[in-house]
Amino acid sequence: MRRDNRRRRRGHRPVISRDSLRWAVIIVAWTFSLSMVLSFASGQALEGVGYVPAALILLTIILLGIVADLIGLAVATASEKPFHSMSSRRVHGATQALWLLRHAEKVASVCNDMVGDITGIITGALSAVIASRVASDLSVSFIAAQLVAASLAASLTVGGKALGKSIALRHNTQIVFRLGRIMHVFSRRGKRTEKSR
Repeated sequence: MRRDNRRRRRGHRPVISRDSLRWAVIIVAWTFSLSMVLSFASGQALEGVGYVPAALILLTIILLGIVADLIGLAVATASEKPFHSMSSRRVHGATQALWLLRHAEKVASVCNDMVGDITGIITGALSAVIASRVASDLSVSFIAAQLVAASLAASLTVGGKALGKSIALRHNTQIVFRLGRIMHVFSRRGKRTEKSR
């Protein structure tokens, strides 16, 4: 009995690995820092601007969240098989695409969780700022203006993410390949700048 218990203890794996815990702490720190910086920057950007620029800033942040969600889902669902043959033929971007797929959990965590949550928080804050400005300029109820602004922002976010999910599931390989090509271009530029130094 004791030998069996020892074997079970040796073969027992912890529920949360050290690598997963370390990654979670990094994500928490980055999310906290980025949300503070972006919330402050977006709030400052809205000061003294008209309704159209404010709406464009809000739509840009919503679009950023939609694109990040699309990328995270595409990387999480794409297969490595097409990129193995591309990598053997030395197609530009194939190696980077394989890297993305082999780190799919972290890429999805950054895109879907970190960027998605940050954009959601900033969208809510910006819609409240726009609502307060509308309420003061048009002499309407702040609660009513906030409800309309928040509902519009939420509906655009949910609708955009629903459309993005269908695109990501249908074209995940193409999306990952294009991301790999972009990473390849930036890696080549980085190498050139290092050589010039």
